[in-house]
Amino acid sequence: MRLTLADGRREVLEAHRAGANGFATAVALTRIVDRAVETAMGTLSGQRRDAIAVMGLGGYGRAELFPGSDIDLMVLLDPGNPSEGKEAATALLHVLWDAGLNVGHSVRTVEEALAMHGTTLDAWTAMLEGRHLAGREDIAAALQQGQRNLVSRGIDRWFAEGVFAGIRSRQARFGYSVKLLEPNIKKSAGGLRDLHALFWLHRGSDARYFAPLDGTVPALKLFLDAVLEHGLLDQEQYAWSLQAVRFLFRVRHEMHIRREGQHDTLEYALQVAVAEGLGYGREAELRSVEVFMRDYYRHARTVHRLSAQLAESFREILEPAYRSRSTAIPAQGMFLRGPESLCIDHGIRRLGTATEVFEAFAHAAE
Repeated sequence: MRLTLADGRREVLEAHRAGANGFATAVALTRIVDRAVETAMGTLSGQRRDAIAVMGLGGYGRAELFPGSDIDLMVLLDPGNPSEGKEAATALLHVLWDAGLNVGHSVRTVEEALAMHGTTLDAWTAMLEGRHLAGREDIAAALQQGQRNLVSRGIDRWFAEGVFAGIRSRQARFGYSVKLLEPNIKKSAGGLRDLHALFWLHRGSDARYFAPLDGTVPALKLFLDAVLEHGLLDQEQYAWSLQAVRFLFRVRHEMHIRREGQHDTLEYALQVAVAEGLGYGREAELRSVEVFMRDYYRHARTVHRLSAQLAESFREILEPAYRSRSTAIPAQGMFLRGPESLCIDHGIRRLGTATEVFEAFAHAAE
């Protein structure tokens, strides 16, 4: 299996070098691991296979693997035979570790997994991204039905507040601006985590976004498709957003290849190498780095704006300053002035003229 994994990765990285779409590379890397899990399951006895369901979590569950990504698994136990399930989980994990995969794992019953809701934010977030890989489908279905029941209740204050706290903490550490000289492509403002936070908020509070993940399309692509379908984006915004995410995927693939592992800070020396690897020009041509970073900032700005736009409805519910429409005083035209914020009439999707933009600044200043 170790040789098969190495050969598969080499083929994927060669396709990346030839210009493969960033989404295609992520899915191809995901499928390589999927096949390894299926092979490892095949080494277990039938009795052991029938005692567990194996779920991919996190980036692996989302079909968003990069060359240096960790593999996160959750093994769900048959509640009627937990001891057999635990032995099966141990055997499965040893096969994967022996193959050289860096696998993180948890072993739970469905009841224990659902108990993470309201208590352990990271675990619940990871399980929202869960994808059934192998083993008992009925056990995996029981977990996902339990999750859907919780999601169907609407916006979950515990979860949403936790996600926003995570956003604030992350940006305090990795930067609030998209124009950092050495940004973290995953965690700085405008990075992939901005989009993951949106994905979590919507998937964790609206059953329309809780569609099964099958590993053939990255979850962020499915999410953008869904927000377009439900009218939260227009076609132009959707096209820009899709282009931005594909770009960030390709950049992160190249970064991991260059650093031979999980490395997400785009420091200057790496900018030069990544620009060359993505076809911007020879390493000696400093102009190529300038063009590459200009493209990065443009796409990061698109992601950051999308994040602010789609998170707004959640902020309005959670934060007092955003809940002021009911007591707001009309200011002029579409604007309402609340005690701590400037609001816009519910029916307005976007400002239509430059005059309205400047009026918004004037009211905010007042």
